[in-house]
Amino acid sequence: MSNRPHSKSRIKVCNKSVFHLQDKKADENELSIGLIKSAKRTGQLSLCNRGLGTVPDNVWKIDELILDESKDVDFSRSDSNKWWTAEPLKTLDLSSNVIKVISGNVKYLQHLVTLKLHDNAISSLPPEFGELNNLMTLSLAHNKLTALPKEFYKLTELRWLSLSHNEILKIEADFGDFVMLTFLDLSHNKLTMLPPGMGYLVRLVEINLSHNQLEELPPDIVNLRGKEGMGFPEITEEFCDQMQHLNVLNIRDNKLEVLPENISLLQKLKRLDLTNNNLNKLPRNLGLLSQLQSINMEGNKLSFVRQDVIRGGTERMMKYLRDRITEEVVNETRLTPEEWPDKYTLKKSQALMVPGRELEDVPDHVFKAAAEAEVHIVDFSKNKLTALPSGIVQVSDTLSSLVLSSNNLSSIPPEINRCRHLQYLDLGKNVLMELPPELGDLKNLRELVISNNKTLELMGNCFRQPRHAILAKGTASILSYLRDRIPTN
Repeated sequence: MSNRPHSKSRIKVCNKSVFHLQDKKADENELSIGLIKSAKRTGQLSLCNRGLGTVPDNVWKIDELILDESKDVDFSRSDSNKWWTAEPLKTLDLSSNVIKVISGNVKYLQHLVTLKLHDNAISSLPPEFGELNNLMTLSLAHNKLTALPKEFYKLTELRWLSLSHNEILKIEADFGDFVMLTFLDLSHNKLTMLPPGMGYLVRLVEINLSHNQLEELPPDIVNLRGKEGMGFPEITEEFCDQMQHLNVLNIRDNKLEVLPENISLLQKLKRLDLTNNNLNKLPRNLGLLSQLQSINMEGNKLSFVRQDVIRGGTERMMKYLRDRITEEVVNETRLTPEEWPDKYTLKKSQALMVPGRELEDVPDHVFKAAAEAEVHIVDFSKNKLTALPSGIVQVSDTLSSLVLSSNNLSSIPPEINRCRHLQYLDLGKNVLMELPPELGDLKNLRELVISNNKTLELMGNCFRQPRHAILAKGTASILSYLRDRIPTN
């Protein structure tokens, strides 16, 4: 991963020419008449990447700047430049300079909404910084801050805050007052703990705490909604239970030794980074994360997983984990032909696995129990099914993997499109003559398997539709073809 942790929410970096060092007078001259006029007209001022060692004094009083203070500034030439139509400064970009000090006069920019100070040499902030009552976006990344003044915590309108790549040792309990935050980046600092109250930041959808020295987390951290890059010393079962809305979890570069089995509760997880930890095994239920699009786990001690699987990408790893679930669940249950998995087994495994039972149908009560257990995997392989059991729709809200290989299926019903979270569908070794267009509705389907191949393979099936030329192109092509055949009315 990049050392620049702003990810998709990163503030745009100014890319002008490389700065050159200059004196105070030269710094003052950077605020030209043209820039002042533009700022008055638009409410925006950019002095990024200009080699500034100090902030020009007129920046702080630009909202009050009038003709007497700058005789060369003429706002009388057009109505659009009349002083009474001037916009107060709302966006200020001082990034990518060598500024060391922010003046207390920053308090005069009362209308400021966005302030970009990243990539400077700022070592402290003045108490007056806390008077920027309207500030919503603040970037202080890549500076030399070791602490924040107590007044900083008065910036309660903040929505977006980056303090990454500093040397901050501690944040105060008042951090919990930033209840409007949706993005927070505290990565690459020297934090050893987080204060109680962090859990009050319930609007957060992205948080990065990686590359710190965290030894423990406050118990209310489980209230957080979301969470890019949390540098956790451990992931608890309580965390997984409370964080089921999570989209991105970056736990790289920590000392994790184990993941809980109930990590499968994080069903909205799309990206998981476990790189460079101390994991020596993986919970089998990791394979149940139906929306996972990216998983990284290099740099661990996973001796039981072949390196070619670890390096083989997300789909290969997820297939390995799914196959492991199938094998272990079947071995553990060892049901007689008359038995069905009980609710406890279904809940624990989150899978309904009944391969090789010579089944001709599956009763509805089995699907009802499976729905209550929120199973993600259903395996009916090596049976005698001639049709997809109608009860499958009862688990459609959670089903991500459906294995129907080695049966006598001649068709798949249109209702398959109700399984909208389905990612893996194995129809191999059946007697299918065609595929329903409704398969094209399965937007999350990544792998359509026929004859037990990893990608779409036709051998052993006599398809009339789609044509072989389309089928031979693979899963993506056939799904595209099927979508085009879906009636629009």
